[in-house]
Amino acid sequence: MSEDRNVMNETVQQAPRSRLFAIRRPVSTAMLFLTLAVFGWRSYQNLPINLMPDISYPSLTVRTEYEGAAPEDVEMLVTRPLEELLSIVSNMVEISSVSSPGLSEIILEFTWDADMNMAQQEVRDRLDLFDPPREVTSKPVILRYDPGLDPVMRVAVTSTDPSHAPGSPEERAALTTIREAAERKLKGDLEAEDGIAQAQVKGGQEEEIQVLLDVERLKALGIAPQYVITALAQQNINLSGGRLREGETEYLVRTLNEFKTVNDIANSIIVTPTGVQRQLFELADVYLGTKERESIVHINGREAVAIDIFKEGDANTVTVCNKVRGLLGFEQEFSFQERMMAAYKKAKERREKGSDISSAFGDAEADKKAGAFLDRLPPYANLSMISDQSRFIRGAIREVQSAIIQGGILALLVLFLFLQEMRSTVIIGISIPISVITAFVPMFFRDITLNIMSLGGLALGVGMLVDNSIVVLESVFRCREEGDDPVSAADRGTREVYGAVIASTLTTICVFLPVAFVEGIAGQLFSDLAMTVTFSLSASLLTALYLIPLMVSRTTGELRGNRYVIWMLRAYREGRDDRGYGPGQAVAMVVPIGTGYALQFVKTTGASFLSPTWASLTEALARPSWRSLVQAPYCLILLPVVLALFFCRLALGVISSVLVTILFLVLAVFYGIFRIVRTVLNTLFYVPLHGFSMAFEAFRRGYGVVLRASLRFSILFIAAVAMILVHAGYLAVDLGRELMPPMRQGEFGLRMEIRAGARLEETEAKARRFEEIIRAVPEVDSVTVEIGQEQESTGSDRGENVAEFTVLLRDPKELVARQDAVIDDLRTRILAAAADEVITFSTPTLFSFRSAIETQLVGDLLPELRRLGQAAVAEMSTIPGVKDAELSVKAGYPELIIEMDRNLLAERGLSPGEVAQRLRSEIQGEVATRFSRGADKIDIRVRADQRILRGVDDLQNLSVVDGPTPIPLRDVAALRIEEGPSEIRRVGQRRTVLVSANVEGRDLGAVSQEIDQKLASIEMPQDMFFLQSGQRR
Repeated sequence: MSEDRNVMNETVQQAPRSRLFAIRRPVSTAMLFLTLAVFGWRSYQNLPINLMPDISYPSLTVRTEYEGAAPEDVEMLVTRPLEELLSIVSNMVEISSVSSPGLSEIILEFTWDADMNMAQQEVRDRLDLFDPPREVTSKPVILRYDPGLDPVMRVAVTSTDPSHAPGSPEERAALTTIREAAERKLKGDLEAEDGIAQAQVKGGQEEEIQVLLDVERLKALGIAPQYVITALAQQNINLSGGRLREGETEYLVRTLNEFKTVNDIANSIIVTPTGVQRQLFELADVYLGTKERESIVHINGREAVAIDIFKEGDANTVTVCNKVRGLLGFEQEFSFQERMMAAYKKAKERREKGSDISSAFGDAEADKKAGAFLDRLPPYANLSMISDQSRFIRGAIREVQSAIIQGGILALLVLFLFLQEMRSTVIIGISIPISVITAFVPMFFRDITLNIMSLGGLALGVGMLVDNSIVVLESVFRCREEGDDPVSAADRGTREVYGAVIASTLTTICVFLPVAFVEGIAGQLFSDLAMTVTFSLSASLLTALYLIPLMVSRTTGELRGNRYVIWMLRAYREGRDDRGYGPGQAVAMVVPIGTGYALQFVKTTGASFLSPTWASLTEALARPSWRSLVQAPYCLILLPVVLALFFCRLALGVISSVLVTILFLVLAVFYGIFRIVRTVLNTLFYVPLHGFSMAFEAFRRGYGVVLRASLRFSILFIAAVAMILVHAGYLAVDLGRELMPPMRQGEFGLRMEIRAGARLEETEAKARRFEEIIRAVPEVDSVTVEIGQEQESTGSDRGENVAEFTVLLRDPKELVARQDAVIDDLRTRILAAAADEVITFSTPTLFSFRSAIETQLVGDLLPELRRLGQAAVAEMSTIPGVKDAELSVKAGYPELIIEMDRNLLAERGLSPGEVAQRLRSEIQGEVATRFSRGADKIDIRVRADQRILRGVDDLQNLSVVDGPTPIPLRDVAALRIEEGPSEIRRVGQRRTVLVSANVEGRDLGAVSQEIDQKLASIEMPQDMFFLQSGQRR
């Protein structure tokens, strides 16, 4: 027994004092790293996810509508005056604009550190100084996003009613109802969410009350169209009349005279100049119709209403998409469409029964939101997700995270091959995740997102952060081989390499850290990578100098703790070594020891607890009897209490003993499993490890031979290295250069353009033909077609003669490598079927520019810009690898130019302004007022019956005056047809055209050099020049 005590005493000796904090204060050090790990994990959970760092300048967009105006009029009356006002806004990097038919967009780009709230306020103050022409009825609107970017999410609403056949009037009516619900009920809810800049509703039709004037009837009565417009506006009015006091009572006076029905509008009284009263239905056809269609949306061949969701410039894409998915109920990624169809059927049945439809969507909060969202739509409406940028971002981030994990595992495998010692490999394996998780803490405080660049920095750091741990670990083991005890070896080994490890880490940090301070796009792009590498290497330095010594000193030292536990583990180890493995050995050994542990607890605790009380009771009974009689009742009361406390302590001791026994039994089982697994792994890896050792030994001997030869023939060796260096420099010159590699995410676009001036119906018919060709490709999952463009849509030059296709592949992960082949196949099929249509393909890009190659041609004269731009497109198309070269200035709308003769107008008492306003009222019409239907407002548009304006001849015969003697337009004006520009772009307050193209099969750097050579060969006026943009800049 004395020998056992001596053994136990030896095992619990205190570790030698060390000046290294990690060894002297192991608990504090362990808690420090545990705290860092907890904070790091929490920081990781709060880091936003993005595909790339934000490399686009913060931007604001000023949009102004000028209905019915040509691009040149928009530029002259709206864009130029606004540019002059906004050009002096603080912290602005660049001002650009696009003037398209009926719309002006001015994009302001600011520095990265600009306060966008202050910038928006300054822009708003400058806009207050804008005095728009009388024809411009809408005020400029500020949008916090770049209209050149694609929407982050697109949702479609279709009709699932079988009676709504494609193209039927029933389907058109259903889409009108869906469009109204989406425009008036859903759009506001979506735009109210933080981070969402705009929700654009496209497709379907909008309701409008049409008042089609009988021009001949009005002419006979001497009534001008403008008179009818004014009369309707004055009759549809609710006006406050102030306050009226009568005695002690005060009344609020209100005049209520709004139209309540369409018949009220038709029965409105119009007084002629001669005083004759006529009702409006005698002068015009009045009915509830629809506005002229501006766009048509197809989803897999079925017409639909689409909702495009744009994020604010500084908002996170994944966060915004998550909010929208939560609002719409798209919580289950990529599977909501099927779930929504089933829930829709249940909701429809419950709605027909008058039940609450939310139960059809389950009990989840997201499903309740989806039910509420669907309840705002007609019962036959169905929601489906067309595109979601966050899907590709999540997939890309998951792949990078998987690559980091695989890299860490491979690093451990390589270490195990070289060290061939499990304990060291496990120690370094623990240091890798701790270093990575710790790096998330400074990433969180520096607002670095989880993107490809930051995760790439972590992946790069994983390969380097093990270096410090290996150096410290090898130094400690060298000290052990020299005879130091574990604690001393950990202390001395760490101190000997302390300075070298710090110097090595700092040199690497000094390489990456300055990149974070580079300005421009390069700094924004690589700053996250540089900072992440810096953070991970700093964490690895902290781990190598503190955590590694702690673990090495504890894993290689003697056992410490309770002497009975230590004795038990020693007995178990010795019994295992003597008798081998046995399944009942652990139970046979642990249970008696556990029982002995309990008895020893009772002996040391229970007896010592009871003895003083028992002794005091014996002493009390030995005293005189009269005292015994007085103290006996108290003793009788005290004895049960003492016994109760004793048995409680005894029960607690037994319970704790049982728990300890169970715990050690579990540990023994797991230790046995670990030993078995290690034995199996040693058996399996013996041959590979032995083979690797032999190969490495051969390499070591060969290295020694080469090293001695290089020292013997040093001049020859230096000359060989110099030749290799020169050859490498020669090869580096021919290496391709591009900012980012092509992005393939299983999605691409296609643009079809037909003759200028074509109507929407003609474009739709031709688009359906190409849509069928695309859907016939087996790899294609869905096709979305948008024909034309809504008035409020931004960032595009589409007219009624343009259709844009968005194609999604069926299995993006499997087909991403074949995306180019699918595009080539479709290009061959579509070009073979195309006649006079112009077809171009495009793929998503990582930045705000849509094509890999973008070159701006700066000048002033539109004809010259278009001519030289076409020459640039022709030159670029001859370069190998350049595909889909196109010019931003397309063939615009045919413009009917009316030039009035001022002298003839003056002879007839007319002015050009009066005639122009009359033509505008009769051709385009004007919104006289708005009809209230509940909370909705419907435009009342007054214009001439279009059946009398079937062409240019009818317009020439249109009378420009009222009264019995008509004056046709042909008598006072000359008409001619010209082709106007589709849009006018301006950069830095100068006109520009954009030449863009895609690159296939070659690097961007080499193609850019050839483009510069081709463009330099074009003869240009002195005031015009080419300016690089896009990725080339």
